[in-house]
Amino acid sequence: MKPRVLLVGLEGAQRALITRLMDEGALPHLQRIVESGCVGALTVRPPHVRAMLWTTLATGRDAPLHGVCGDVEVRDDGGGVRPAGYASWRAPAMWELAREAGKRSVVVGWPATAPATSWDGVTIVDETFREPLGADFDAWALLPDCVSPVSARETLRALRVHPADITGDQLQAFVPEAARIDQESDRRLVRIALALARAATIHAVATQFAADAEWDLCCVVYPLLADVSRDFMQYRAGEVSAATAADRALYGGAVDAAHRLQDAMLGRLLDCAGRDATVIVVSAEGFLAASGACVAQDALVHGASLLDVAPTVLNLLGARADALDGRPIEAIAAPLPRGAAVEVSAALPAVWDHLVEPDDTLTAAQRVAIEHASLAWIANAAEAHLSAGRFAEAASCFADVVKRTSNDWRARARLAQCELHLGRYDACFDIASPLTAQRPDDPWGHLLCAAARVLAGDAAAAQPHLERAGAHVDGAPSAALRLGMLHLASNDPATGERLFRQALQSLPDSVLAYDGLGCALHAQARYEEAIAAFRAGLGHTYHCPIAHAHLASSLAALQRWDEAVHAARVALEQDPATPGAQQVIERAPVRA
Repeated sequence: MKPRVLLVGLEGAQRALITRLMDEGALPHLQRIVESGCVGALTVRPPHVRAMLWTTLATGRDAPLHGVCGDVEVRDDGGGVRPAGYASWRAPAMWELAREAGKRSVVVGWPATAPATSWDGVTIVDETFREPLGADFDAWALLPDCVSPVSARETLRALRVHPADITGDQLQAFVPEAARIDQESDRRLVRIALALARAATIHAVATQFAADAEWDLCCVVYPLLADVSRDFMQYRAGEVSAATAADRALYGGAVDAAHRLQDAMLGRLLDCAGRDATVIVVSAEGFLAASGACVAQDALVHGASLLDVAPTVLNLLGARADALDGRPIEAIAAPLPRGAAVEVSAALPAVWDHLVEPDDTLTAAQRVAIEHASLAWIANAAEAHLSAGRFAEAASCFADVVKRTSNDWRARARLAQCELHLGRYDACFDIASPLTAQRPDDPWGHLLCAAARVLAGDAAAAQPHLERAGAHVDGAPSAALRLGMLHLASNDPATGERLFRQALQSLPDSVLAYDGLGCALHAQARYEEAIAAFRAGLGHTYHCPIAHAHLASSLAALQRWDEAVHAARVALEQDPATPGAQQVIERAPVRA
């Protein structure tokens, strides 16, 4: 039987909430996938821009290499802006690579794929198809380019659901007291109706295609959880917000109801696709679950990222593309050796420039919109470079932003951070020092100045900035974490310990905060406490090679060599370049 892959994207799916709802038995179809296969978290690097993340997931290429660096892009003719779409894609999508391998694909609702007619050899319904136009269904014109092939337009037209068609009973499933809401003054039910209509439209098209056996890869992205969570998560029990008790009583169940409905839709989609298909459920927020004949059962996935989804899908389809930035997730699809897979090309074009000169006839407002979109595009590219460790490229982009908006405090701080990573400590200090004058109560400017001085070997010059940063880290746990690291580097582990504990009060799941705490305790020769801290952090995030290496060092300090060597080997398995891990193994006594 030929391999078939059903890839289901759930916008807005948060792993913590999904896990709680599964534990309550509220998501039986997703629970079945997890129990018969694997589950885990996908690393999601900043910036968290919707179109960028879903394009990363679709291409297996990092931003900005794949071309999409914002939710809005400048038009090719420089005549304005538009939602990001096909024109910005620089890297081939997984469905294009699958086509090259002779596989047939269906794509429904994937972000940033409009217009659908731009894609060759793929059945695709872009996300504009779901957007209702007109007061009711009869007034809803179907956009000309949202379906490919165009021969499917008339069949799919009738599958759309307009918000005006959502019934009161359907709304009551989300808001049981909907009947007593004055909709003239409270329009929130309209938001639920819109969310339901958009999701129902995607679902109708997806199930129509999934029931057809003539596909090898079916990709569907549902917007329901993101749409409902965006407006109603603030009312859910346990969420910290300014919502009134009355609003919580009315709308507090909407988010959970959306998850139950999404699970029911997932179950129906699975039935249409057939139980022989390998199913992968993902979100750009980092959730992952999969089941199928090739998927490891009862497995917990560690260390995977959004980049790994596309190569995993291609492996399942018997194809491989070495140029991708990600790698197959072995719990779902072990890497195929050369000769056992169809080789496909994922090379990028040699020349690419996203900058477009504005049309000379534009109004001032249009020029402002283009400038904002262009700046956001460059800033997002810079953040992506920075989070990926491409500091020189990030510095170049941030310098461009600073040149065009000299009062952008964040861009200048990011530029200073790049200079710090590049070892240009004087340049970092020169950029960061004016930031402290502009925002004297912001700890980040002082942190950058202190880091520049500490790393340059001048701890005395760093001290005033450490003190000023320390006076402003209350309520800023990430700043407290960074300040703790600087105190460690300044040979002040006791102050570092205090700051790491402070950070953990607000970031109780942070492996970096636990790792910092463990390092501070180790520096004070409190090895048992250090081991407990490292293990606590790894209990939250197992894939953190440096924390395993630090754990190995503390175990070695107590001469617990078997445990130390095991921790060091885990660190090297996760990252062969992890500093300190190999040294622990080499120091371990050789058994006779």
